Amino acid sequence: MYGYGGLWGDYRRASTLADMLAMDGCESKPCQYGGTCLPRFGKKYNCLCPPYRTGDNCEIDVDECAMYSGTHAGCQHNGTCVNHDTGFRCECRSGYHGPLCQYRQSTCSRSIELCGPHGHCIDVDTSENEASYKCICDWGYKVSDDKQNPTCEDVNECLDNPCHPGVDCINLPGKFQCTGCPKGYHGNGQICADIDECAAETYPCSTNPRVPCFNTIGSFHCGNCPPGYRGDGRTCQRTSACDDAPCYPGATCVEDPSTLNVGGYTCHCPAGMMGDGIGNLISEETREFILSYCGLIIGANGCQKSNSTICRTEGHCLNGGTCKPISATEYRCACPEFYYGLHCEQVSACIGSPCENGGICQDAGVGKVNCICPIGFYGSLCQFEENSCGAHYTEPSGNLTFSTETDSVAEDGCDFVIAATEENSVLQITFETFKGMSNTDSAAPDCSKMPANLTLFDGVSDNAQVFATFCGDIGGGKAPVIGEPITMTTTNALLRFKGTRGSFSLRWSTKKRECGYRTNLATGVLVVPPHHLDTACD
Repeated sequence: MYGYGGLWGDYRRASTLADMLAMDGCESKPCQYGGTCLPRFGKKYNCLCPPYRTGDNCEIDVDECAMYSGTHAGCQHNGTCVNHDTGFRCECRSGYHGPLCQYRQSTCSRSIELCGPHGHCIDVDTSENEASYKCICDWGYKVSDDKQNPTCEDVNECLDNPCHPGVDCINLPGKFQCTGCPKGYHGNGQICADIDECAAETYPCSTNPRVPCFNTIGSFHCGNCPPGYRGDGRTCQRTSACDDAPCYPGATCVEDPSTLNVGGYTCHCPAGMMGDGIGNLISEETREFILSYCGLIIGANGCQKSNSTICRTEGHCLNGGTCKPISATEYRCACPEFYYGLHCEQVSACIGSPCENGGICQDAGVGKVNCICPIGFYGSLCQFEENSCGAHYTEPSGNLTFSTETDSVAEDGCDFVIAATEENSVLQITFETFKGMSNTDSAAPDCSKMPANLTLFDGVSDNAQVFATFCGDIGGGKAPVIGEPITMTTTNALLRFKGTRGSFSLRWSTKKRECGYRTNLATGVLVVPPHHLDTACD
């Protein structure tokens, strides 16, 4: 049976429990610095402290400066951390702001003129001795050398000599300009190519008779006028034996093939006069004396007044010849063209103009002729035309044939320029024939002493590297290997022929570089693919 004492004990325990449950450990507000008190059984409690405090009652300060040092939660950009009871603060360096000094004050926003009108300003993190911004400059401008106050300044492109040699460079804001190409060239001034005046629509040298044109780098020159003509090659005028004949006014000069050995002309007195037409002038006193005592009139042309009837009685000129009295007992037949002889009885082999292409015909006797050929033609009748001396080619492939059989080549030679325009390519030249530049010695010849030679330049000017000079027989040394391609370093080549007699033919083509590249870009990315160890790339 449960007694009274037992009930009382239970009551007391229940009362004590009730008292403890009624207790509030947080009633005294034990948590400091804003800590949150969480009551527990009886007088016990827990403090939920803010991040900057610790301890049972949040009485201990947390050193955030040490805790967050070097992390994104601490002071940034070398800001100074100051710890205090309720947290920490950051004292920022000049140019930075924000609770953690995480924001940079925009240098670029303070002035739009920092980089100038041709640059774009960008804020950057830099060292103490450098500016807090950088400039992105427009094309044709560059960042100045002042590291603390950089700006965009004009690039003087002319310092790199970007124009063709001999062309002036004018520096302009953000760009440059090349003055016009020199005479004999065409292009934009930066790139100038030789003008082949000899290939122009208007041939610059004489065409009748035709005089060869020699193209040179930046110019041209004409060959000599052929025999029988005179001039500078650009213009040629037919010469005549009568040009310098000493016939005086009144006498008529006629070219006479039958008298080539004595000048090739005859002076004929006018009708009613006689003489050789070459008499010397006399004074007026002498003329009057002869008139008074001899009854003869000596004209100013050296011809005497004639009373001779010899042309009527004995003059027998054939083939349309005209009788001209020389004295009372002598006469001369003035023969028409292609006839000669005492009575114009002989017919010249030059009748019918057998010499072609403007050749001058000379009678060689017994029905034979000797043709004096103009420059550019050869053969017994001048029937063969020589190849043009010099040319300029820009096609990526083609053929070239040249031969000469006379002394018509210019002293400085014939220049054949190949300047193909294929990008990232090289030129290949293959000789197909090479003749007439032979030597009699068994040893390899000295090409400078040969009557003809051909020099191959690895470029289009005299300053280019000489690849080889060819002369001699095939197989005898100093001659190119027929059918084997010669590869140049670029798409340009110059072939210079010097000499009097010789011929060659070749073909050329371009091929892409197996490796290497040429570019005019100021900047770029270069990626070199793998190649064999013995491959040379430029």
